[in-house]
Amino acid sequence: MHHQRTHVLARPPCWHADGSLSGGSGQQVTELVSPKVDWREELREFVEATAKDEYSWSRPNRRFVSSGLYPAGLYSEALGDFVLLVDTFASIDQDTMSMFAAEAQAIVGTYPCKVWKVYHHIPVTHVEEWEPSDGELKLNPKERGGTSHIPALHWIEEQGLDASCVIALTDLDSQFAPVEPPWPVLWCSTGMDHAAFGRVVKVDA
Repeated sequence: MHHQRTHVLARPPCWHADGSLSGGSGQQVTELVSPKVDWREELREFVEATAKDEYSWSRPNRRFVSSGLYPAGLYSEALGDFVLLVDTFASIDQDTMSMFAAEAQAIVGTYPCKVWKVYHHIPVTHVEEWEPSDGELKLNPKERGGTSHIPALHWIEEQGLDASCVIALTDLDSQFAPVEPPWPVLWCSTGMDHAAFGRVVKVDA
């Protein structure tokens, strides 16, 4: 039986953001996805659009190229490193987290992938790994506090993850890095309807 792996950070990285980083000042604000769009469908489309092909006719396995063989059945889609940022601010209750986790599992569980669940308020407090074979995907915040996404996005960069996409569950009352990250970002917001970069979709029950 597979077990979820938890990484508790004894000294979590913490960036002290000043006012110049607050609220995405000087950055282009994203547009909200139409409220008429179901957030579940938007989440599914976002993941599918960023899924990577491990093998395809356009990218054949090099082991077979030299022999001139392109065997059928090698096509598969893999998401790679899927990063789920979990804002542990108290405005996001456990019922919302459970609903979101179930939907995320239904989508990403169809791909060979690893999910990094990065819990944060201002610092990153702990990180859990999850793969589809591990069973139910659960979100278990251990601490609550104010919100900044700067340390969480910095953590992804520090780890050198090959992130295909980043999905953040948040109320978006947060601070943002001054430079847009290189990964596609979808903000699944329970509160505000704009962010400094990425795409925003409102989450409701």
